[in-house]
Amino acid sequence: MKKLFFILAPLAITFWSCSSKSNTEVASDKLLIDLEITDSLRWEDLFQEVEVIPLEFTEESMLTAVDEILIQDDSYLVFDKKAQVIYKFDLDGNYISKLDKSGEGPGEYQLIYDVSINPYTGNIELLSGYGSFFIYNKNFQWVETFDFPDIVSATQFDYFSEDVILLFSRYDRDHNLMLYSRSEKRHLNKMKQPEKSVFESNNSVTISMLENPLINTPEGLFFCVPFYNSVYRIGLDGLEFDYQWDFGDYVVDDGGIKVDDPQEKIMEQGRKIIESFSSLRNFYENEDFIFAQYFLKGKLGTILYQKESEEYKILYDYVPEYSVVLLSDGIVGPTNRLRLQTIDRLLKNSNSEFAFDEIENGSEENNPYLLKYTFKSEWK
Repeated sequence: MKKLFFILAPLAITFWSCSSKSNTEVASDKLLIDLEITDSLRWEDLFQEVEVIPLEFTEESMLTAVDEILIQDDSYLVFDKKAQVIYKFDLDGNYISKLDKSGEGPGEYQLIYDVSINPYTGNIELLSGYGSFFIYNKNFQWVETFDFPDIVSATQFDYFSEDVILLFSRYDRDHNLMLYSRSEKRHLNKMKQPEKSVFESNNSVTISMLENPLINTPEGLFFCVPFYNSVYRIGLDGLEFDYQWDFGDYVVDDGGIKVDDPQEKIMEQGRKIIESFSSLRNFYENEDFIFAQYFLKGKLGTILYQKESEEYKILYDYVPEYSVVLLSDGIVGPTNRLRLQTIDRLLKNSNSEFAFDEIENGSEENNPYLLKYTFKSEWK
């Protein structure tokens, strides 16, 4: 399958830039983000190119959505939660194989909420909402299945260590963070997040909030509290406050509502939040960057913080807003045909080499696409 490239030529797209606090100050107190300082900078000041990767559409690879992207051995693993299937594509988007074992028999899985690659073994591990854990090797061959004890529900997981798994539940009000030991086959600690907004406490209300509150960094495993945007370090003994995102006058206004208020009232306040300023929506971190997104006045803002230079940039235009993978040299995220049409319109007066007609007329148009944004050399 042919990969398509376009170089980001001059466009009148604005994003904001300023200096941030040092890493020492950030870790001990707050990460200050000034949303009032604006500069007329352009996309090409940050990104060198964007690669459009059509995911091959075949009878074996008909995706309904891209809910999670993992990268392993020069291939993309794409989790389609609705279909409960993990598809494997090469870096050009060509279909390779899939893990499709939904069922109740040996080696089969049910109701998968989260998927990850074990950094210690390379195995592909799946978390069921029922509290079961399914392990497969790189070739999608079943290795092991076990159940977590005393799990009401589980929605996400991450790796505290080679032995210890961190489980997170959006719905368990008593202990929504749990550390589980594989070797001892028991929970080492059950914790409750220190802060919880009314929107999280009312499980019947869906308000846009942080998609990935678990942040696995070279410095350790952290948990970010939605709406309050506070970051806590996770330890065997519990949670310890680390720092808070500080957006100055831009704070989430809950309107004084309470958990037992009518759902309509909570929903109405939620809509007001989206129209003004909302919780962080995404938060990723690696050795070089912090990548975060939020809503401000109905628009999605993207923050890219470079640790070495201690500078950050904020931009308002299309960047994948879910299932993002932060790389050492850029980001990867999904998009659809409608978004590609929007990007094509943005580039129509540029020197773009992006051959949109090849995608528009191709058979692969029924599958989503991946976009790989590559940073310019000074941002790598």
